[in-house]
Amino acid sequence: IAADHGLVQVLHPHVDSLVEQAAELERVLAGTTTMFCLDTGHLAIGGADPVDVARRHAARVGLVHLKDVRLTVAERLVDHELTLMQAVQAGVFSPLGQGDVPIDKVILTLEDAGYTGWYVLEQDVALTEGESTDPGPITDVRASLAFLHDLAGRVDGTTPA
Repeated sequence: IAADHGLVQVLHPHVDSLVEQAAELERVLAGTTTMFCLDTGHLAIGGADPVDVARRHAARVGLVHLKDVRLTVAERLVDHELTLMQAVQAGVFSPLGQGDVPIDKVILTLEDAGYTGWYVLEQDVALTEGESTDPGPITDVRASLAFLHDLAGRVDGTTPA
């Protein structure tokens, strides 16, 4: 149906969804031809190695969500000690390069495989009641962009400005 309308169907594995764990993603990929969103953070939380997934399934990647994860907090989420909201509030998602996911290796693996699609920078935050003066999301996005800028400079041999 999607193809009939000029669209590409892309499955997004995600915490608290039907396709959450590494084995569930592998089952979907083995039994369908659908593309998937390589979400570095949610794959890591689900027990997958995002670099390995990128290496083995690059041709099936329809979109990439770049998200870093602090695995010590993620373990508490997986063990149901924290809800997803509580995990986000506890800092499960960090700026790129400050967590435990090898974001640079995922990107380089996809680029080496010829991936030409979109990379979406995701910085999840937990909105709570009341206004906050914490510039966290802005600061975190700036840190993530600096990480990506540095990576681009290392890849093309230039020094980032």
